[in-house]
Amino acid sequence: MEESYKQNQRDGIKIPRSTLLPPYLSSNPYFVAYTDAIDAVMGPAVDDKISIISNIRNMWIQNPQTEISVESQQLVPADAWSLPDRDLITKTVNMLGMNLHNAGVVSDDAYQTIARFVGIYWFGKGTQGFMDFINYCLGSDLQIQNQWTEDYVTFVSEGDPSIGTPIWAGGTWYPTTHVLIEAYGGLGGLDIRTLQSFFYEIANYNLVLIAIDASFNMKVVDAVTKETADIVGMALFGMENVVISNIKNNGATPPDVNILNTNELPTTYYAMNSVPADFSTALLLGEPTGWMYLDDAHTMKAPVYSNSAQHVTVEGDIGIQLYGDPKPGNKYDLVYGPVTWYKISGFTATGSSIPVFGTSSFTVLDGVAVSARCVGVHRRKLLTNPAGFYEVAPGQFAPYWN
Repeated sequence: MEESYKQNQRDGIKIPRSTLLPPYLSSNPYFVAYTDAIDAVMGPAVDDKISIISNIRNMWIQNPQTEISVESQQLVPADAWSLPDRDLITKTVNMLGMNLHNAGVVSDDAYQTIARFVGIYWFGKGTQGFMDFINYCLGSDLQIQNQWTEDYVTFVSEGDPSIGTPIWAGGTWYPTTHVLIEAYGGLGGLDIRTLQSFFYEIANYNLVLIAIDASFNMKVVDAVTKETADIVGMALFGMENVVISNIKNNGATPPDVNILNTNELPTTYYAMNSVPADFSTALLLGEPTGWMYLDDAHTMKAPVYSNSAQHVTVEGDIGIQLYGDPKPGNKYDLVYGPVTWYKISGFTATGSSIPVFGTSSFTVLDGVAVSARCVGVHRRKLLTNPAGFYEVAPGQFAPYWN
């Protein structure tokens, strides 16, 4: 038997129970055989299971390399530790009180960091340290900005010169529990939905994430010459709208998309208040930029359109991919505007809104033709067959899907 206990463990060598016998029993072959029989039966049935259970929460799994470093009191590199199975880490994190909905895009290293330290973090939740913990776990460099408002509709970051006199000094401005995450230099490989989910698991309970901004510092010159640059670069602005914060604090996944077997779109449509559509002004509701729940039970999904997605386009390439469950006979009915845009609280930066109608009463009519006017991110996906219309404000009804 090796003298090293760790080496014996790795080699599966166990000290027999007979060594625990006092001298007056160890000299009796009967008792030695009895304890050896216990080893033979209890070893695989009980002892091995106890050993596994005792290490199920151990996120610092050693190996020969780390043992040498620990015994010599040297720093151990993070990548030198053995990694447990990912499924085990996921279950450990869940048992420790965190359930990431899009865990698949979190790296193994990040997940192991969460498993090791989230139990300690819970004792400090409610302090300003939550963003430091997010950065440490995800390997990011994010900053948090508190939001101020004077009407609870338009929010600006703390320190913005547009903030007026606070209410305690006789003004109208006041701080809120809304916050904005600023990613200087961009998000890198960090998935925005992962960051959103991680925020609501880690952040203080009263905080509402209003937006995630990626900012870049780029030099701007008045003229490009041989002394300044040989290559001219152009900065382009892009925006991805993900519903991360609203009155229910919860975005929704899109409804299923159905693809028609024919290249012809249905011509039937919802005539609101039984008024036939005027095809000179009627517009189709194309693919929204995001979806959000309208109710606490999370059963009604409403489409959300960013400011740019609300612009009407007139082209011929209307698609045949349709949101909405088919009616009996595989029937689809289109949803036409004009609509009124109901602005979502907290989305003042992008102007994101929900399309609403002045009534929930409708009749399905056949328009014979299909309008080429459309709003949305893409014209190839259209809204059809809403499950109903929900009154989001007096006299304003939003179509929703399940």
